[in-house]
Amino acid sequence: MGTDTQRPFALVIVSGLFTRLLISIYLMPALYALVAREGDRLEV
Repeated sequence: MGTDTQRPFALVIVSGLFTRLLISIYLMPALYALVAREGDRLEV
């Protein structure tokens, strides 16, 4: 009974973490490359 209600929540959490990882690795640098000006530097 308990796993029937917890499985959808676990799926949402794991897929959200995976999506966030993909966005931060691939999408954000690509967007920065499109938007950045020639003299801009990324400082962390």
